[in-house]
Amino acid sequence: MERRYAVFSVKPRFAQALVEGRKGFEFRRARPSLRPGDVVYVYATAPVQAVIGSFVCGHVVEGSPTKVWGEVGAMSETPRAYFRRYFR
Repeated sequence: MERRYAVFSVKPRFAQALVEGRKGFEFRRARPSLRPGDVVYVYATAPVQAVIGSFVCGHVVEGSPTKVWGEVGAMSETPRAYFRRYFR
């Protein structure tokens, strides 16, 4: 299978954590069409406004916000309150 590429726009504090490997999962309201091994470039939004790095997709977790948080919330470097507002 051919490797695919994507760009995620991410708030700077989360973008840096993704690139550094501290944030193991990025949350999206809509499922991205990614497969394991695909490359995601990380674009840090304002005030940075630049691509700051990339990561290789491991796997995509799908489900209700409650299910997703229970499965990967602890590995996301995302405060639970922020997660809940995002998926409200």
